[in-house]
Parts: sequence; structure tokens; C-alpha cells
Amino acid sequence: MTNCDLLQHIPPFSTLDPGTRNKIESLFQLRSFPEGTLLLQENQEITRIGYVVSGHLSVERCSEEGFSRPSGSLAVGEYYGLMALVGKGRSIVDMVAAEPTTCYTIDKVDFVEMLETYPEIKVFFENIALSRIGSFYFKTHSPPVAGPEPSMSKGRKKLQPSLEYMSSNYMFPITLDDVAAINGLSRYHYSRLFKKTVGCSFKEYLNLSRIKAAKRMMGNQNKNVSQICFAVGFNDVSYFARVFKKIEGTSPSVYRKSLLAKKRSVPVGVEEVPDFCLNSLHWNIDGCGQAAQISLAV
Repeated sequence: MTNCDLLQHIPPFSTLDPGTRNKIESLFQLRSFPEGTLLLQENQEITRIGYVVSGHLSVERCSEEGFSRPSGSLAVGEYYGLMALVGKGRSIVDMVAAEPTTCYTIDKVDFVEMLETYPEIKVFFENIALSRIGSFYFKTHSPPVAGPEPSMSKGRKKLQPSLEYMSSNYMFPITLDDVAAINGLSRYHYSRLFKKTVGCSFKEYLNLSRIKAAKRMMGNQNKNVSQICFAVGFNDVSYFARVFKKIEGTSPSVYRKSLLAKKRSVPVGVEEVPDFCLNSLHWNIDGCGQAAQISLAV
């Protein structure tokens, strides 16, 4: 498979026209890493961004005693190194090949230049980076749960790569074929496993994820219903309104008016919310590849 063939199946490049993909393809390299290879090191500058093509990466953090402990993993279809866009561009974790792993990689300098050249894909990577900061914050600041951790069902574990993919990319076009491919299943077997495990169809689950995201945006006075509709992945306002009402029992406009009315009557303690979780958080990548906050408003 050539670089361009692979880019056709990797979001957000899969949404670009072939001509643009051809210009980008030379920036990437397909690399193989033996088991145990350290791709990123905690507190060290990130020099390369990658996309997992096969195998998987273990996410590890150094404990106070100096020992590494697992805190997650990245599966096929996920990017690593996107913290290069945030803060000082240093990794907040160790990233280790948990088995022989192949990744599609790009040097940080080329990656940053690519985002500045093609702003239509810039928001995709910024959203993932900010999402991971939030996830990392709450994972490390939440109080420990007493007792053993709940075990994940076999079906849920098998679907986890595609569920995580949908969680990070719901705002972009996602098809049943896309998520089935992430799990290495046919669309028929994936659809059947999904319904049996999750209790609803892939499309229903995706719509639920998008409506959940839309509800979070409804309190933003700078976005109207139409803007929110497109921001969460719907491409038709009427369809968005029908799905929203089916799930929430009311129209998005009525829900938004009610939410804004409540916000006006209840003071918000900004100091209690992590900075990166506030509404309207935007980042701008400067010429040095660093990300600077340019606006922040509740």
C-alpha cells in the first residue's frame, strides 16, 4: 500500500481532495517499532507525531517512587504525539510499543507547517489534543474508587478502539465501514457485535454522542443552533432538530433558551473549573510549533 493509499483511510486526510493528499503524502513515513521501543518520554520534547497502523502503544506515567505504571493505551487508528501542539510541546506520558507496532509518522516541524498550510484539518488535531488534556486531568485528579475496578466485557473490550475513535472524532463524518475497519471486522459482524454489546445501533450511538456534545455547547452564547449542529457533526439542521427532540423530548432552540436562562440566574465559579475545560478555548500554533491560548470566555 502506498502512502497516498493509506492517507485515503486516515481522518482527517480522508476528507481532502486527492490533489491535496498527494502534496501531503511525502511528509509521512511508515515506520516499524520493535516491542518495548520508547516513542515518547514524559517531560521530554515531542519531535514526531504518529498514527498507529498496526499493533498498539502503552501509555505509561512515572509514579512518585520513580516506577512506570500503565495509564491507558492507543490502538490502531489513533494518533500519538499531539501534545506537541500544547504548552511547551513536551509529552505528559511515556509512550511504549506494547508489541511490534507500525506507525505512520511525520516530523513535528513538518506537521506544524502542514497545519498552517491546510487550516481545514487544523481543528481536527487541536480538538484531539485538548480532549486528551481534559481526559488526563480528570483521570489523575479523580479520587480513587474503593474496591476492584469493574471488568470490561469481552465484547466491549473488542469494540473499545472504535468507541474511543468515535469519542474523539464524532464531529467529523464517520461511517459504519470506518469503525468496522478500525476493529478489523466486516460491517455485518461489527454491526451485530455493536448492537449486542452496546444495546443500540452504531448510528444511534453516534447520534447520542453528537447530541451529548451539542448539549454541552448550548450554554455558549456565541454559537447559535445551526452552528452547534454543524460543529458536532450533523450536516442538516432539520435532521439535527429531529434527532435532538427524539432524544431530549424538546427542540434544540427551546433547550438552549432554557439553559441560558438558568446560567443567567446561577453564578459560575470559574476558579473551580480546569482552564482547558472552559467554553471557547482556542489555540493558535505559532511559528515555533508552540500552542498559545488566544481567547478564553465562559
